[in-house]
Amino acid sequence: MELKKITELVYYIPNPANIGVVKDGEKSVILIDTGLDDDTGKKVLRLLEENGLFPKAIVNTHSHADHCGGNRYIKERTGATIYASEIESAIIQYPLLEPLYLFSGASPLRDLRNKFLMAQSSSVDHVIKKMREN
Repeated sequence: MELKKITELVYYIPNPANIGVVKDGEKSVILIDTGLDDDTGKKVLRLLEENGLFPKAIVNTHSHADHCGGNRYIKERTGATIYASEIESAIIQYPLLEPLYLFSGASPLRDLRNKFLMAQSSSVDHVIKKMREN
């Protein structure tokens, strides 16, 4: 893994689902997504540490496991605050909802209960509400 610079404050980590890194101060960063699982979370934290950076927040773009699967690991080790939209936050907190809606509301087959469809559950500290339209 490597940290690729886009601008002075914006970076990304190339990954099957790229992870955004936005500097918020000298050493703190906001992560945009966290990758598939604990292994990705470990690599992200190691890379940030090597670059003198510390994640203070995570913003999840959506609830697919390859975008939020590293949440729990990173939050447990750093205390980062997690943000997600209303619908996505429900799935992030209750990952069984992902294969459930893909299987038409019936109890999903075991083959649909895997790390690619079901990230480990993580809390969402702040729900991003849809702005009201006039």
